[in-house]
Amino acid sequence: MTQRPNALGVDSAITTLDDVNAALHELGWLTQQSAAVDARTKSAIEQLKQTACEKLAVDIGGQRITFADRAAALRTRLEDWCREHLASHLPEGAKTLELSHGRIGTRKAPAAVAFATGETEKSVMSSIDKRAKLQSLLSKLLLTVLGSLTLGRLIRLKPELDKVSIKKAWAEGKRQQQTLKSVGLSVETERDEFVIEPAAVEVTAPVG
Repeated sequence: MTQRPNALGVDSAITTLDDVNAALHELGWLTQQSAAVDARTKSAIEQLKQTACEKLAVDIGGQRITFADRAAALRTRLEDWCREHLASHLPEGAKTLELSHGRIGTRKAPAAVAFATGETEKSVMSSIDKRAKLQSLLSKLLLTVLGSLTLGRLIRLKPELDKVSIKKAWAEGKRQQQTLKSVGLSVETERDEFVIEPAAVEVTAPVG
């Protein structure tokens, strides 16, 4: 670490142009040093994460598999089993099966607004705004209601998607669905999804 520029003391007043220049010099030094510390800290954190991820693995039949990959594989296999066999093991009228190490079952996932591939809420709002000129209309409304020389110039309204209304529009049929699809929106209807909830396991000595 380089030495701090020491032209100014702790309580030194800034009275001359040289003092101003010295203060700028020290501010630049402080900024650079802070940035360097931040960079080193981020690098150290990334290295720690990488080391931890490498340790978070299990050996199965001589093959080393990360925790994340193993968990994903187990969930996929459990879902496949549920798809084929769960119904025949559920007690009458029940949706979940309690086992000693957790529970499996099904539940209703509510309808949800979905975005087309590559779309986000921001991109969809941009597309709608281009077609409907929403921001321009809202700005004019504010100026009309509040006045162009008073509060109307100080406020900006930000449109956002009304997901409840989107779901209602989707339910109205194909015509509305086509309109929604044209701006990158759709609705995933209510559906069954699997419940896979392992019970907590006491760990006395974490891996790694």
